Parts: sequence; C-alpha cells; structure tokens
Amino acid sequence: MLTPEGYIATGFVAGGCDYETFIAKMKWGSEGHWSYNNRFTGEITQPAPIYHFYLFLGHLAGWIGIKLPWMYHLVRSFLAAFSFVYLYKFLRKHVPVNPFIALILTVFASGGYLSVLDDVFNTGFNLGNTDLFLQGRVWLAYICYPHYCLEFLGVLLLLDSYLSARSWMALTGGIIISLVHPFLLGLFCPVILISSVFRKDYKQALMSCSFASLGSLPILIPLSQAIKEVEWLKIWRNQTRLTVLPFWNYYILGYGLTGIAGWYGFVKWVTSGDRKKNMYLWAAWMVVAMLLSYTAPLPNKREYAFFFSVPIGIFAAPWIEKGICFFKKSTSKLCQLAGPVLVMIVCIWQSIAVYSEALISYTPTTISGCSYISPEYQQVFKIIEADGADRVVLSEYWYGNMVPAFTKSRPYVGHLCETQNFKEKKQISEDFLIGRLGKAQMEEVLKNNKITWIVLNKDTMKDSTLVQKLWTPVFNGQEVILWKVNKEWF
Repeated sequence: MLTPEGYIATGFVAGGCDYETFIAKMKWGSEGHWSYNNRFTGEITQPAPIYHFYLFLGHLAGWIGIKLPWMYHLVRSFLAAFSFVYLYKFLRKHVPVNPFIALILTVFASGGYLSVLDDVFNTGFNLGNTDLFLQGRVWLAYICYPHYCLEFLGVLLLLDSYLSARSWMALTGGIIISLVHPFLLGLFCPVILISSVFRKDYKQALMSCSFASLGSLPILIPLSQAIKEVEWLKIWRNQTRLTVLPFWNYYILGYGLTGIAGWYGFVKWVTSGDRKKNMYLWAAWMVVAMLLSYTAPLPNKREYAFFFSVPIGIFAAPWIEKGICFFKKSTSKLCQLAGPVLVMIVCIWQSIAVYSEALISYTPTTISGCSYISPEYQQVFKIIEADGADRVVLSEYWYGNMVPAFTKSRPYVGHLCETQNFKEKKQISEDFLIGRLGKAQMEEVLKNNKITWIVLNKDTMKDSTLVQKLWTPVFNGQEVILWKVNKEWF
C-alpha cells in the first residue's frame, strides 16, 4: 500500500545491510541446499554447516509457495509475539518485581539521549550508536531479525529450565541457541553456575547446563570443525571484529533512564543486607556479560551483551515503579493518569520513535535505500538472472549486497563481513566505477575476478567516466547502466 507505483518492496524494515544476506540464505535454501556457500564474494567457496535456520525457512517457503520476504516477516512476527508472551509468564513466575513494568522495561528499554546530544551539540559522544546497539535490545531484535527472536526464546527456555527445575527445557534451549549463536552458551552456562553458588541449587544448575550443552553438540561439532577448515569462514569471523565501546555508553547511558535505574538497583541490591534469592541470576548475567564483552577471545566481543536489556530492566523495575507510585499519590487526576505514562515514555521513547518510522516506511525510494526496487533495477535483476547462475557482478558494495537476494549470481563486493577482503575490494570497485583505473588495470580486475556484469548507479556515481571507457551497455536507463563483459574488450 505504501510502495510507490511500479516499485517492488524488498521487505527491508530495519537491520541494515544484514537483511539482504538472510533473504539470500533463504533463497539458497529454497533452491534445495542444506549447507551454505558464501554468496557474497566473487570467489567460489566450499559449503559450510552454517545458517541452518534460514536455509530451513527457504525450504519451507518453497514447499508452501510463499515469497521469501513474506516468510521472513511472518516467522519474525510469530517468534517475537510468542517470546513476548512467554517472557511475561516467565517474569510473573520467577522475578520478584511488578511483571508488567518489568516486561515493558526488559523489552523496550531504550536511550536515544546520546543520539540527541550528538545531533544537537555535535559531540561525537555516541560515535558507535550505542543506544541502537541491536544485540543488546529485545525491541530491536523483534523488529529486525527472526533468528534473534528465536534465540531469545532459546535463552528463556534455558533460564526457565534452571529456575523451574525442568531439564528437558534446557535441551530445547541448547538446540535453539546453537542454531543461531552457539557462543552464547559460553555466557549463559557460567551465569547459571555462578548464580547457583549463591542460590545453593548446584545440582539443577549442572543439569540445565549439561542438557543445554548436549543439545548443542549435533550443531556445534561440525561447525567447530568447519571453522578450522573452511577458509572463508575464518575470513568472515575476522571481519566481524569490532572494538568494544566505552562502558558508560555501552552498558548504562545507552539504555537511558532504564539503564541508570537498572545499575542503581543492582548496586542497592548488592549493598543491601537482605538480597532476594531470585535476583542472583540477573546480577550474574550483568557481571558476566560485562566481563566477557571486554575479555572473551571472540572477534566481536560486543555480542556477549545480547539481550542485556533484560537484566537491566528487571533491576530497574522497582525504582521505575516508585516513580509511577509518586504520581499515583497525587491529588490531581491529571497527574495520576498522565504521570505514570510519562515515566514509561521517558524510559522507552526511542523504541516508540523507531517503531513509528518502520510502520510508516520512513525509508528512501532510491535503490541504495534497499527498501524498494525501481522498474529499471527490476529489469537489471531480470537480465542478470536470465544469464544463468554464479555470474560475478561488479558494482558498488550496497548493490552487490542485494545481488544474491534477487539473482543467482554473486557480487565482487557486497557484505562488509561476508565478502572476502571487503575493504580492498570496495576500494577497487569504487576506483573502477568512477573511472580512475587505466585500461590495463580494468582488464586485470575483470579477468582475475571472472566478472560477467558491471552495474553503475548514475546517482551515486555522478562523476563517473566509465561510460567513455567501455563499449555499448546492455541497458542504459535514467538510474542505472548495465554492461556485460565482452572478451573483445581485451
């Protein structure tokens, strides 16, 4: 309904450049594959036992006869809704705080103030966009990725198995977590074991961790072997390396008022003489996640902060509730009604703002916005698709990132982590497309990388002189030019 006439919606809502990679993996699965070849690099790669969840969704979409973006968002919506309901029941059962307030804070805790500071005062204080760090916020997982929603469900099952003394739930949780991010067992098993030291339920902790580990083995063993042997997996892991952001931004201020109240609640709980037994698990989560984020031998240590809004929200809930009660005691009916709403909005306003943008499709219609495909680019995709499978396409990286999702071909440069030697190829592709390379250099790039197609976007490459250096294009529109590499060029 919001899609401009003649355009096709890609299904992109949020999640940056990763969205197209998951659609591409589903496409690969829909074509009958159960192991994944890297579709985002020009080199031919060997298959690896990874991305099982999206390969399965691709198969499922093919069996049902549903378009891949529809399958992606239906599964995302279902898993998000299911885990939201499960979380509320979990909080009612296991957490000694108001379950409704805890639910809102654990899911929607958000800051936004750091971004406002940067925008208004140009401070650079929030250079890493810590208040939009996706993995640490459940509400961003819900709007972005179905596999994050699935993983959150697995985490809840594992924690519930420990607190409810139902080991079979840990087996299921371990299977789910290993399907998405097996390394998170290295976070949650220590959290459970450390918590058990204070709760004095060691046996159940060992049972839950053992069952979770057992459930992960069928996936973890072949994956570990592949990481040692498959070259593109090693490169991919190294390219995920990110620096860990400052503690104050990353773990406190990035969550706004909820983060401040959560850490205040944590300190008050630690220093109090009467520590509630059911809070040990959440305290262990906060401490272990924080330590692993700075010390773990993982290229992207930030990911140990997965779903950190949960323990933050739980510790914040009693103090936010006190703020709500303050207004409820007012003699003014307006304060009684508006005060509690205002308190909650201050805690979660950024999530409301981002959700609103997504609902009204607040995204550009240019192809580089990745939300819509214009009639011209639809035609370009069809031409490339009709030429056969596994052709290599030279383009800007953002367009290359879309190639495997909408054709059977691969980009010379596409995704910043999955394209081998991404930075080097990005620079070469830009130099090629803008026309900086000489004829001999251009021939070398095309021959050495077995490139079949060249795509030039007229808007982002306004100063390009490539048209003057290549032969007649296959397609020349108002937005895009497409060349098919011809042996006669050389």
